[in-house]
Amino acid sequence: MICYIFGIIFCTCSCKPHDICGATDEILSCFTKILSYEAIEDLHRNLDGDKNGEVDHFETEKFLRKEFNSGDAAKKSRMLNSDDPLISLTDLWQMWRNNPAFNWTVRDTTQWLVSLVDLPQYVDLFRQHNLDGRSLPRLAMQNMSYLTDVLGIQNPIHKKKLMLRALDIILFGPPRR
Repeated sequence: MICYIFGIIFCTCSCKPHDICGATDEILSCFTKILSYEAIEDLHRNLDGDKNGEVDHFETEKFLRKEFNSGDAAKKSRMLNSDDPLISLTDLWQMWRNNPAFNWTVRDTTQWLVSLVDLPQYVDLFRQHNLDGRSLPRLAMQNMSYLTDVLGIQNPIHKKKLMLRALDIILFGPPRR
């Protein structure tokens, strides 16, 4: 589907805007949600190893082991697949919409950037681009194009760190205090 906003912005997405945006959403807010959805769709595609449209426990574990080099991938996979053994794109989108980080403000996101990601040098960049919670999935995209092309972050270690931390927040929620 092609989304057309103000005669200027085009985006492709396998969704219907009314599935993503509420009737009361402003155009810019809706567009941000569509970009977030597309990034979640990219994540789902990467999680879905057998490309059947649903992510099972084994696919989740394999992805987590690969991305996080984690010894506790099996435990995290069980956490992610606990409510539903098969996660569809719609399920993953709903999980993200219900995640407290989805509603983070730019201030919340920059606090996360400083305290958990430990990359305070990008605070002004996050503010300049109004990166709020809905923007986190774009940081987690595997090709890192948003980090490189839009934000202009060149350091590969910083890009990988941002991607992994954003991925962790998206899949498992913000750390508990």
